[in-house]
Amino acid sequence: MIKIVGLILPWETYFLPKIISSFISCKSYLTEDECKNIKFNLVYSNVPEQINWEESLAPPLYTENIFKQCCSLLSKYYNVEYEINDNIKGCVGHRRIEFNKNDYDYCMTFDFDMNFPPNLLKSYVETIKHFDNNDLLVITPQIPLMWDNSWKEISLFDADYRHEYYKKPERFDINLIQPDKELEVKQIEGEFKWFGGMFPCYSKGYLKEYPLHEGLGNGYGPDDYYLMLKGLKYKKVKQYLIKNLVVENSKHYWGHFTNKSNYKLNYLAKKISDENLIKLI
Repeated sequence: MIKIVGLILPWETYFLPKIISSFISCKSYLTEDECKNIKFNLVYSNVPEQINWEESLAPPLYTENIFKQCCSLLSKYYNVEYEINDNIKGCVGHRRIEFNKNDYDYCMTFDFDMNFPPNLLKSYVETIKHFDNNDLLVITPQIPLMWDNSWKEISLFDADYRHEYYKKPERFDINLIQPDKELEVKQIEGEFKWFGGMFPCYSKGYLKEYPLHEGLGNGYGPDDYYLMLKGLKYKKVKQYLIKNLVVENSKHYWGHFTNKSNYKLNYLAKKISDENLIKLI
């Protein structure tokens, strides 16, 4: 069973209808039995310490209702557990809780500003059939590109192409940039690369071997970097890439519609420094 874990914060709710619609579209590629083996765990938090709600334009009830309505819709198609929990401070805290439950064979994380094709979930369902969930592994899709060529092993394009790529209107529809090629599962031989929002799918064995350290805190990141460094240090982990399955962080264009200015932020949760992170490895 694949458990899909996501935390939504108030200023991210404008992404919700789009990504929920995309997940529902994924069902057209899945059988009923395959759907039964996919479970979503979605949490919304008002992060009251971070937001001064009395001076914010949008009341918490507004964003809570968007979350509940979207989750209710998704529940018509999948097994969905969802809750409002203001004790959750950020994605690391939420992921630690869900990773430690041990109620899955594979656990996938994602961010709500991701764009992905409708064959995403089917691709993972087919891929995990070839592996043992007790092995230490992570499965990732491709991304179009990143800011440097250290990401080239999992990128569709060379980083030097990024300025031209960002001008492409096709980026508004992820299906238009999918390669017209068969999907191929490939082991990454070089340095591991992924980020927590791009649908990394961790085996139960990986997350049992390397539980998220309490020293990472509960806010934003870097659970992905921590797990990556653990795997690199102890040489036990393998990363597999689903080549030609392309996902993308869509904030470069959906960010134009952000409602973040509606909220009076006291502060934004910050991740642990790389220096302190290394001490935990």
